[in-house]
Amino acid sequence: MADNRYSIVIDDYKFTLLFKCVFNNRTNVKIESELINPPDGIDPENKNLFGIYFWVYQSKSELGLWRFCSRQRYDNVILFKGIDYVQTTILHLLLQRFINENITNLRELNRSLVLLLNNNSIPYYKVEKTNFDVSSPFECSGMEYYPDIYNKINHIDRKVIINPFSNMEINLPCGVKDKDINEKLKNFSDGLEKLYTIGTVELITPNFYNNFQKKIQISGEIYRVSLIKKRVFNNDFSSIYLYFLKAKLTPIECILEKKMGDMYELFEDKIKNVCSIKEHYMPFLLTPIDSKCNFAGLYSKYISSGAYICKLFDYSSYKYKQCTDEEVRFGQCDEKYSYIGSRYSNLFPFPQLKAIEVEEDEKEKYWLPGHAGGAKKRRKSMKRRISRKKHCRRSRK
Repeated sequence: MADNRYSIVIDDYKFTLLFKCVFNNRTNVKIESELINPPDGIDPENKNLFGIYFWVYQSKSELGLWRFCSRQRYDNVILFKGIDYVQTTILHLLLQRFINENITNLRELNRSLVLLLNNNSIPYYKVEKTNFDVSSPFECSGMEYYPDIYNKINHIDRKVIINPFSNMEINLPCGVKDKDINEKLKNFSDGLEKLYTIGTVELITPNFYNNFQKKIQISGEIYRVSLIKKRVFNNDFSSIYLYFLKAKLTPIECILEKKMGDMYELFEDKIKNVCSIKEHYMPFLLTPIDSKCNFAGLYSKYISSGAYICKLFDYSSYKYKQCTDEEVRFGQCDEKYSYIGSRYSNLFPFPQLKAIEVEEDEKEKYWLPGHAGGAKKRRKSMKRRISRKKHCRRSRK
């Protein structure tokens, strides 16, 4: 029987954290989802359309954000990312926060027991076929064996196409090496600023802590900012939400294996390069205002935006190189990853947000979606501060 201490309701679904386990140095959590008010006359064979058991994992390159977990194909261990490299499998932020708050107390199964329950198959990479008897052995396989689940997660209807974001997805996808990426992103940012203005800024996760590859400590906050369209045409969205992590990175003293030899000093210097940057901004999700939580703990809709939505670190190994040569020279932090966060700090709306001071007492508050009073208070407060800054500039003239 599920433990209700580890259950949370988000929109139309109840999610219960069942247990945790560790595979390949990743923390994984098994979750049960259940539709709160299912329609009458559900065919038992189709019950998995309304709730499933599934696994989630912490992304290394996204600094510990939680993602829906499955293998890409049945015969390998490539993680399924979906039709949008970053956004398709990113978990709803309320579910992520709930996992982080409870993971320490979750029951942990060791590797041997989990393999036994899964008939010697590693569940970490797999979506489970729905059976509603939690105590029975799991049936696991790749995404293609459960097309109803796969199609709902990867469905094109979740992917909202609006300009200018769709153009960025076509011309500059996330995860693609491009020597002119900084220039292209800056041009996109300049155009975006002409179309949108900043609305409310909400603090979603006040204390975000993790580490990257046990070499860099991450401490920061996750925010949600509404971007308001200056001119709305036809079926345009008047407002959209941008989610981002604002973080400080600090080096962790570590001892590398002897076989690394002189590589330690190389990585150490580059880690110091990365950590010398005062603030880091990682835009990782862009959604319509009305995006809800679906059966797999994901956002029902997201706006594909190419490399404008990405992460702070990307692959720079010989096999997978998605960073520029300059980024590798400046910020290669280990054999696999290099820092790419310099792309984002000067993109709209981050320079504008830097000028908006978030008061210390407000930083401790958790603004839930729908708390209109808090949003109005924050909006008025920001307008007053921006107005004062403009007045000071005019006075100096």
